Amino acid sequence: MPARDSRRFYLRHHCRGITVTISRDAGRPITLWPAARAAAVPEDRHDPTAPAIGTIGWTDLTVPDATAVSAFYASVAGWNVMPLSMGDYDDDVMTVPGGDDGVAGICHARGNNADLPATWMIYITVADLDASLAPCTAGGGSVLVEPRSSGGTAAYAVIRAPAGAAVALFDSGVRLAS
Repeated sequence: MPARDSRRFYLRHHCRGITVTISRDAGRPITLWPAARAAAVPEDRHDPTAPAIGTIGWTDLTVPDATAVSAFYASVAGWNVMPLSMGDYDDDVMTVPGGDDGVAGICHARGNNADLPATWMIYITVADLDASLAPCTAGGGSVLVEPRSSGGTAAYAVIRAPAGAAVALFDSGVRLAS
């Protein structure tokens, strides 16, 4: 999660195959920006604290009963629960005690998330999803969830490393000139 200054924070959240950016300026309400709109923002307006290639950009847990699991982690870790509307139900963004810094998502195993393993899933930011999948399979790993849209130009896939650990690879789809 990017460091937060006292005036603004951004949160990229992936649930149900949708990526939203949640932004809030001090004193203003929380606004949800679908990834398609965020991708249309001119490059000079992109958030400079966005996760760099190779970093863990987000962590979430997908389970059949996200409401009960969110309540469990709220009591155990002291996290606050911030509902995030997914249309006909809410997933949850877990925030730090006494603040609004998002630290993880807890999602219902519905729709695009129905086949995700019930484990804490990290999302590693990659430059090119397809280019990252080739060495995964060549190196003895497997693709558990084929690449799927995460809104706008963003996409993710879930892989299993040869040792058995599952991880998501996230590609924002934004290609910056070098």
